Amino acid sequence: MVLDADMEPQKSYIIDPVSGEIIKDSDIKPVGITGTGVISVLSVAMKTGIIENPPKLKYGKILLGDDLFITEDDIKEAGKAIGAIRAAQLTLIIESGLHYDDLENMYMTGASGGYVDAEKAMHIGSCPDFSKKVVQFGNTSLALAREILLDESKLDEVIKLAGHITADHLMMATSGTFKDFYSCELSYWTEGMTKDQYNHFLSIYGLPALPLEPGTASVEKRSSENIKNISTSGVEIVENVGITIEELAVGCTLCHKCEKECPENAISIVERDDKRFARYDTQKCLGTACKRCVRICPVNAITYEDIQILD
Repeated sequence: MVLDADMEPQKSYIIDPVSGEIIKDSDIKPVGITGTGVISVLSVAMKTGIIENPPKLKYGKILLGDDLFITEDDIKEAGKAIGAIRAAQLTLIIESGLHYDDLENMYMTGASGGYVDAEKAMHIGSCPDFSKKVVQFGNTSLALAREILLDESKLDEVIKLAGHITADHLMMATSGTFKDFYSCELSYWTEGMTKDQYNHFLSIYGLPALPLEPGTASVEKRSSENIKNISTSGVEIVENVGITIEELAVGCTLCHKCEKECPENAISIVERDDKRFARYDTQKCLGTACKRCVRICPVNAITYEDIQILD
């Protein structure tokens, strides 16, 4: 399945992920992969043995199309995020004084509550597979905002409800429990540690072992189309919402490694007045959270610090 220009899901081709052979062709071709797509690919690859043990790929790559594939490095990067989610969930359970089998309901909201396949999420670990029930609500923040806009009295209800909520705040960044869980997650996703070894290290940390066999959780999907609930006019794609910034690339050798390294195709090297500049499209650029272009430059020609807005 792929998203078309109107963000509607459409059937694309069927491809053999090992050979790259198109089994059933289509006029719609994917140009990238979404987060939900990554979850689906990892789940199917793990079930079929294409991923023998993360991040090890049996055939080196998972082929999804022309110049579209997933590598072991991609699995490592995705695993860092998936592992952080699972480590946080497990930390909340332990710090609440609960056992794994006490988990009756797992609630998925936001994009994961509307678009993620819950069973595949459970299979890869971004949703606990030992929960007895998984409820997908969709984007609860958007739904609540919509209700308040349409009925101002709802705001009073929310304020009253907020006054009755009591909670303990748990900071993951300073939690020793989270650190221990996440160290196991990193070893699992990036170093190929088995689930048996995972549980062995949990015992060393004084934490309960995870169930090796998944449970039989039921899935209840209460919302399926977040965007269409907002209005009847659909989605309008707004182009060029960002600005262009650039910096002087002193010593640039025109190797174009920065352009190839950028995951969003946001950077280009241009020449003007006998000088070379690195130009960034801000609606694509991930900014200081990424800086892959800076790190890959062999001559330190760019820093992403002394940047100017391009008129």
